[in-house]
Amino acid sequence: MDKIIRLLTANIKETLRDKATLFWTILFPIIFIAIFGIVYGNEEYPPMDVGLAVEETNDAVQPLIDGLKEVEMFAIEEGSRDDLEQKLHDGKLVAVIIVEKGFARDFLRQEAQVIVKYDPANRTSSEVVLSALSAVIDGMNQFITQTKDPISLKPESVQTEGTRMIEWLVPGILGMSIMQLGLFASATFVTQREKKLFRRLAVTPIKRHHVVISQVLFRLIFGVIQSTILLLFGWLLYRVPVHGNLIILLSVICVSVVMFLSMGYIIASLAKNEESVEPIVQVFAMPMMFLSGVFFPIELMPEFIRPFVRALPLTYLNDALRAVINQAEGFAAIGTDLLVMGIWLVGSLAVAVKIFKWE
Repeated sequence: MDKIIRLLTANIKETLRDKATLFWTILFPIIFIAIFGIVYGNEEYPPMDVGLAVEETNDAVQPLIDGLKEVEMFAIEEGSRDDLEQKLHDGKLVAVIIVEKGFARDFLRQEAQVIVKYDPANRTSSEVVLSALSAVIDGMNQFITQTKDPISLKPESVQTEGTRMIEWLVPGILGMSIMQLGLFASATFVTQREKKLFRRLAVTPIKRHHVVISQVLFRLIFGVIQSTILLLFGWLLYRVPVHGNLIILLSVICVSVVMFLSMGYIIASLAKNEESVEPIVQVFAMPMMFLSGVFFPIELMPEFIRPFVRALPLTYLNDALRAVINQAEGFAAIGTDLLVMGIWLVGSLAVAVKIFKWE
């Protein structure tokens, strides 16, 4: 354990002396937050295109329609059920709300239902739509019965109050910075290999697994510090809150740091020297930076590219960060994200173990 602590201390000192690493992992993301905060600081998330098919119009239905039209995050498009469902299938709508015939009759029986069709792949958008609709219906129930519905949402949904763009951007920039932390670790490995450090360590009591453990611990500690600084900066400058549980957020950060660190080991194995590291890192990083929903929603991308986007690990990290930070979701809601990141972690680690070169 003493050997690992000594290596960990050496890694910390080396990083603090490396101005380039500090710039790209901490200052660079802060600059992004500052720039986007200036541009989008008070601008709300763009309205979502939601279809509304009303098959029966009467006094019972009208309050529901009026309530939906008052939701600022909805751009309501009315039309027939078939036409709107086709637009949903084509990706032109994020959801379709359907009020079927017989709503008034079922309303008197307290059995009325509102159908919502959506694409579960667009998790962020679908959760926003369902949350807002639940708030509208809950408000109707309370107005009619003058009592609080036993199973209801608090009328503090993301939609009703409006989500600022900067609140959506900060988790994405945090995800990008975690990615860079892991991938650019490859430069350190290659530099140490070129300086024959691993060969010299071979004649000391320090084993190779000590080096690996110290590197993982260092990146985890640095990742937590980096995330704390970015989130604190977002709160101090633009009042971007963290709504979710900090333990869940820490779990997401730790899994993602190790995942991208494993990919960093792969890059270190592919790079022949220090000069070749950055081009290889960019091959990994650039597609994820611009296609994984860091700066703009995946729903705005063409339909044909979305399957590729959904295969990228940063996509799931950003989804998990936004679910925890913006929507206060728990482990159940981000289970798929953690599962996919876990698969990427295990797969990358398996490849890295097979091809990593110490000499």
